[in-house]
Amino acid sequence: MFSTLIIQGCALSASQVPITVSLKSTPSFPACAYDYVERPEPVPDSWAARAVSPAKGTLEVSLLERISRGRIGIAYSARVISATTDDGSNVTNTLPEAICLKFAKLPYSRSLAREAWFYEQLADCQDISVAHCYGFFSSTFSEQNDTPYSLQPWCALEDPSSSDSEEEEETKPPGSPAISLDWLPDDEPCDEYKDTRNFKRDSPWNTWNFTPDNPTISVLVLELLGERCSDQWESFWPRDDPPDGLKEDTTAIMHDISIYGVVHNDVTAFNLLQFTGSEVETRQAHCPRHNVVHGWRIIDFDRSFRVDMENGTAQAKEDPPRFNPSAIGRRSSFWGKYS
Repeated sequence: MFSTLIIQGCALSASQVPITVSLKSTPSFPACAYDYVERPEPVPDSWAARAVSPAKGTLEVSLLERISRGRIGIAYSARVISATTDDGSNVTNTLPEAICLKFAKLPYSRSLAREAWFYEQLADCQDISVAHCYGFFSSTFSEQNDTPYSLQPWCALEDPSSSDSEEEEETKPPGSPAISLDWLPDDEPCDEYKDTRNFKRDSPWNTWNFTPDNPTISVLVLELLGERCSDQWESFWPRDDPPDGLKEDTTAIMHDISIYGVVHNDVTAFNLLQFTGSEVETRQAHCPRHNVVHGWRIIDFDRSFRVDMENGTAQAKEDPPRFNPSAIGRRSSFWGKYS
């Protein structure tokens, strides 16, 4: 819908004065198809990144407060100031008052572009099992009218070019090609990952690396959801005793995305957010597959992978779930990362 994202007070000048940044709608980063056969059928046209040319409008927002930070990014809530179409029509009232902006850390724009691709591929699950995505936007410092000295979300980090902890840092496996410092699973030489249409190879993100002298600002604009499952658990839930319905709801959400061949690969209490929509939003969020409104949404797809459900082998289609419902609510697995 929008070709331009304007964020007021998002960056700082050399004199530490807040300045506005303007980002442009940017193609996402397609993944390789996950399959076992040596020569699978080519993936469908829909596997490509969504074209950004039809987007014409402008979305203007201002930062409110930081929500969370993770391995690749920092999430902020933002107030919607205005939203206009290419002909100047005001569509602000069609958007919620506040949305979520996920800023990539300095070296992780590539991973955020990959996450944006999964939201595109799961368009039918948005507002039902995954968050609504309003677009992916990026631009460099040099493309701004006023060249920033730093990005405000990065200022809260001790080292914006790294993860927050050693546990979160994911290193490139030995022998993997040095495509980018921002390593992704399908960069590794592996018979299971197939780029049958060169959608990944031909993407500008495939060889992207961050440039310290001209950083890239990348932002994924998402629906603003409620608390993380981990926050509620830590405060209110007994050990290994999640509330009624969490296992069933999470399993149903995983079923929703698996229909499209998507394997999340990081289903934890940190990546489930509570849905707290209005009455109208709740009616729109009805899941046709399970005839319910899911109480949770799954987020963070930067390390996910996908099987081509039309052309994939039977073995590939059966293997991908990689999801153990019995682990939901158990600190030994649900609290940390597991496949």
